[in-house]
Amino acid sequence: MDYLDRIVNIYKEEENDYINDYSLETVKTAALYMFYHYYNADTTKLDEMNNQFCFLSGDVGDIIALNNNYYEDNTIDFITVLPEAYFIENDSCLDEAYEEFLNEINKIVASIVLRNGDSRNEYIVNKLNEYEIDDKTTYNVFILCNRELEIESKIKFQKITNNHISKNRTITFKVLFKDDILEVISDIETPKNSVLSSSLRLFDSNITTFGKEKSFLCFISAKSLKENYYQYSTRGLFASNLRYYVKSIKIDSQIIKTINEEPENFCYYNNGIIITCDDYKIEDDTIKLKNFSIVNGGQTTNLIGMTPFDRDFGVMCKVIKNKYENQYDKVDFLSKVAEASNTQKPIKAKDLIANRKEQRLLKIQYEKANMFLQVKRGEKIPKDIYSEPWQNAANDQVAQMLYSTIYQYPGASKNAKSKLLENEKIYKKLFLPTYNSYFLVSLQHIKVGFNNWVKKLKKEEKHGSTKLGLAKHGDCLTFGVIGLIYKLLTNESLYNEIMAFNVNELTSENEDLRFLLSQNDIGDLNLLNKNFINNIGKNSFFEFFELIYENVLIPSYERFRKKYPTYSYGNFSKSDYYYFNYAVPVAINYLKKNIKLTIFSEIYDLSKMSSTILERDESFSTYKPGLEIELIEYRSRTYRSSNVPAYEIFKNNQLVLIIRFKLRTIEDLKRVAKFSDLQCEKYGETICKIVSKYCDLSDYMSE
Repeated sequence: MDYLDRIVNIYKEEENDYINDYSLETVKTAALYMFYHYYNADTTKLDEMNNQFCFLSGDVGDIIALNNNYYEDNTIDFITVLPEAYFIENDSCLDEAYEEFLNEINKIVASIVLRNGDSRNEYIVNKLNEYEIDDKTTYNVFILCNRELEIESKIKFQKITNNHISKNRTITFKVLFKDDILEVISDIETPKNSVLSSSLRLFDSNITTFGKEKSFLCFISAKSLKENYYQYSTRGLFASNLRYYVKSIKIDSQIIKTINEEPENFCYYNNGIIITCDDYKIEDDTIKLKNFSIVNGGQTTNLIGMTPFDRDFGVMCKVIKNKYENQYDKVDFLSKVAEASNTQKPIKAKDLIANRKEQRLLKIQYEKANMFLQVKRGEKIPKDIYSEPWQNAANDQVAQMLYSTIYQYPGASKNAKSKLLENEKIYKKLFLPTYNSYFLVSLQHIKVGFNNWVKKLKKEEKHGSTKLGLAKHGDCLTFGVIGLIYKLLTNESLYNEIMAFNVNELTSENEDLRFLLSQNDIGDLNLLNKNFINNIGKNSFFEFFELIYENVLIPSYERFRKKYPTYSYGNFSKSDYYYFNYAVPVAINYLKKNIKLTIFSEIYDLSKMSSTILERDESFSTYKPGLEIELIEYRSRTYRSSNVPAYEIFKNNQLVLIIRFKLRTIEDLKRVAKFSDLQCEKYGETICKIVSKYCDLSDYMSE
């Protein structure tokens, strides 16, 4: 099977017909790379991936897709494709033609970034405005190619690409060939947690040992490190690092300059690398390593691997031999080495939490439950072991499901997924408690079952139907309602307190209601009946979602639309204010009318009950993650309907000021954010209303 056909088969197996013309090599290439690199081969994310495509015409030079960078915050990736046919057509002047191609792509991307592209790129400009960007945002252009080149030719193309400097210093370029894409795929389908065995050469014979296990310091040959980079760069060489190589123009250029001009001084200017291994043996000038990985020095290793040089030189190297036999102690030790040694370049908060004890314990819990939990950016799921979609989890997705289901904040979960990990108080709320393993398994099955149900709706429902539109945006809302009903079915004390409220008290302003529902009273239960998952099959799962939508979410959305006729499904799904004002009352009234609830006996596990009613916990901060996204949504909605440039509504620097100072009056907009009279007249009142919603209500509540 041709390697590009695998993405076609994935779409067909998932009955997803988004990419209709499978003959387009460029589209297949982009989709294949994105599916494995950005979405970890998770078929439940195909629709999310589809939303990132820009053009499907397949022309050379098209920007095929946009993505948030997988490894670096505040960075956007442009995806374009250079087909193999390009090499055939330009064989006689390949270098020159490739330079021209880079120049053309550079112009296109720069015009998009500066928001002054031609009409052909208007759609991409509008799409870019949907991302959270500011003046510090950087942009990578990934050029994909379906040809495999010899190492020398590949290095030459990489060098041309790396040396291509845009006038806009925020734009950088990277080229990936067929073997690179295949390595990304193999990293998931046959992943390596380390390099099983390989060797490095000593640059000189002096070594210094330390510790009972005889770890040591030495200088290794740069050429031998380069050889390992070629063979294992995506096959376990960097598996122990906190995160993968992040490009830095300033630092990279200095390292490359040293390699090219002063290799004899490399050991003076560079901190070297740190390797962890299970065992080693030194024979003459060769270090034979077993189960090893580079835990620090990814930048150094990548640049040595990608930079052509003839003269060998020494690289400082610390080889740490693992001291423990017990697997948990071993993982704990290697994680601590990784965290302690990665201090030269700032590590993001989401990287550091990957090393926390509760994340490691949760990962082990998932493994025991036959699931893979991704806690580190760039970590790939071993598909040969975890082949079913429900076995694939990521800690940010788990945070969304927990925050929606248990803590009843589906709006905040949908609005700002990354904030659930970055905000310390929310993080502790989510990850310090322990959860029933089958509860976590249940969440995974709901995730996959819901995804399959939405695919079914796309075939059966008419375009524009409320059910389909709501379902496409309603994953977190669905988890919220499922959790709400389960809470009331399994906690008699909670049920009695909630049912004691009259209908006028079932609103977001009722702090007692919000508090009672927003506590962890079901995390130690099973959630779904095991027979429901194991024996009944997906048709009954579909009936479950139909039940929730027909009786709760669709009626609540229709009530919402009567008050807010111009608001979208997205507005409804991203606000906890709307959830508590519309969905919660409808769900509670539904339960009142169906007191016997025999319809849920086969779905929920009701064998265990909860009596938890917690004391008030005032530990939550007043941080509200929805403001920025709602303002950006308003801008996107307005420029599309009014056919005006997005920056005329408000610029990104004005957005930052609005959020930072919570500007709630026209005078504030003029004085602080420097709004023009025209901006204030057309958009000021609406902007002030949006901001005001995030200043009055507590506990993340936002209209």
